[in-house]
Amino acid sequence: MNEVHFKIASSTEDMKCIKEMRYTIFTMEQGIGQELDEDGLDDTSVHVIGYHAETNAAVASGRLTIIGNTGVLSRIAVNKEYRGLKLGQEVVRQLEKIAIERSIQTVSLSPHTYLEKFYVDLGYHTITGEKQVGPYTLLTMLKKI
Repeated sequence: MNEVHFKIASSTEDMKCIKEMRYTIFTMEQGIGQELDEDGLDDTSVHVIGYHAETNAAVASGRLTIIGNTGVLSRIAVNKEYRGLKLGQEVVRQLEKIAIERSIQTVSLSPHTYLEKFYVDLGYHTITGEKQVGPYTLLTMLKKI
């Protein structure tokens, strides 16, 4: 497997890579309007980014936003060429680790319905049924960590 190193995004360059990746994946591939991605929470969130060890290309990312006593995981993305390598799982683990370090005991997320099994396999359970956000059908899922 190609080796990927994860870290907390700490530079302007890291954030530039994350935003480019999200634009490619969410807007170009999935047709999600950029206005939905740009929700104003990036500056108050902790982001993780995964770089390919050999090429130093940004290949995966995700975000943790702390709201009260809950961590909200969002914007989890893996570049198309790197899917199937369990990098999405690693992004979630990295974000959960940060949440634990910040004394957060519960994390939630709102994935597309087709991703429910992926998150169930990571220990999440669905707490609300389907909801529409624009043309997208989402769930709300929760995990005690």
